[in-house]
Amino acid sequence: MALIGVAHQQDYRDPAAVRAAIVRALEPLGGMERFVPSGSRVLLKPNFVRAMDPATGGVTHPVFIAEAARLVRDAGASEVLIGDSPAFGSAANAAAKMGLQPMLDAVGARVVELGSVRKVRGGLENGCFKALSVSGDALDADVLINLPKAKAHCQMVLTGAVKNLFGCIPGRKKAVMHCMVKNSRYVFGRMLVDNAWATGASLHLADGIVAMEGMGPTRGTPREWGWVLAGTDPVALDRVLAEAWGYDFDEVPHLVAARHMKRGETELAAIELAGAELDALRLAGWERAHLLPITFNPVRLAIGYVKHLRQLRSVRA
Repeated sequence: MALIGVAHQQDYRDPAAVRAAIVRALEPLGGMERFVPSGSRVLLKPNFVRAMDPATGGVTHPVFIAEAARLVRDAGASEVLIGDSPAFGSAANAAAKMGLQPMLDAVGARVVELGSVRKVRGGLENGCFKALSVSGDALDADVLINLPKAKAHCQMVLTGAVKNLFGCIPGRKKAVMHCMVKNSRYVFGRMLVDNAWATGASLHLADGIVAMEGMGPTRGTPREWGWVLAGTDPVALDRVLAEAWGYDFDEVPHLVAARHMKRGETELAAIELAGAELDALRLAGWERAHLLPITFNPVRLAIGYVKHLRQLRSVRA
């Protein structure tokens, strides 16, 4: 059985309440102490898709990130890093837009850009990419903890624990990979599953207090959901998201791919929820995204690359 801890939390107004919800979700798994050895260097990987107001529901909320970082520090970590490589711009810009750094200062954590590409070649079963360019910063952390935002997605139906780890592939390489799968959501899904396993993330803490429905990951609508989810299996966590929001299993490409690849748990009967029954998580009237092609227009891709470089240079300056 795959175990997913869940805890209800209505909003982000009280950081202590958000922290308590994370603790409740983690309790069935053994608490944060199970995952953070004393003296370890821990990297938290949130969703910083681009610099956005957290009220949009498009990024992992700064209070959620800061309170997860506090728990990691309290568990005995010697260094706590918050890292991502957004599809647009930089992690520093995203953190600044959401006002994150002052919260991190209070717990002794800092934001880093995920870079130093390292080729991962072994164990890949996606059928398209013979190697994945994963951030060495992510691979070198003693502990990698995934902090996805629960969202609908206009290319991959939904984005949760599995797809959030795609941000461990640095920079605009992600956009190029979109153009290499010949518009196949299934092949892209297989790559996402391969990448999730390659990163070695040991814990997944999903921010679903406010989710995003409709045209996620950036142009959707915030939707109050009120749940924090925790698990060691990213596929099982995403399977719960899909069921709670009313998707049929076959609608979610990376879940179909994971079942074929025998990675993670996709059978609901083999996923145990601790903290609430599945019916309590169900959302009526969830707005699905209108699906767009996987492959980007080459002109848009080139323009996006130039903008991305300019934003990174402004951060370094």
